[in-house]
Amino acid sequence: MINVLNLILIKAIILMPKSIIRLFAGKYVAGENHSTALSTVKSLNNQGFAATIDILGEHVSDSIEAKKVVLEYINLYDEIAENNLDCNISIKPSHIGLDIGENIFLENLQLLIDKAKKTKNFLR
Repeated sequence: MINVLNLILIKAIILMPKSIIRLFAGKYVAGENHSTALSTVKSLNNQGFAATIDILGEHVSDSIEAKKVVLEYINLYDEIAENNLDCNISIKPSHIGLDIGENIFLENLQLLIDKAKKTKNFLR
């Protein structure tokens, strides 16, 4: 039942104007790109809060798409480190390839684990 509701919501959201989506999501979405998200994180850090970043999306359909997501996360780790932000990353297994295959998922996961260690960060 929940999966059916999720599919209906996903289909409906695609049809909604972005301005309406922003009204509801704005409180929970730090930004639409790395720059705005990291700016929001910096502001939160300045107020004494830590943050977690997650790239919206999941259930990628091919390994190339999953690798693009992984590369985005790798770039985020670098940007977090360069800006000395108190921020970690949260992933969804289906966003980095679990639905495609366990081997693809594990390879992508290892890349992210290695990058988190290299940048002295955390992977959630």
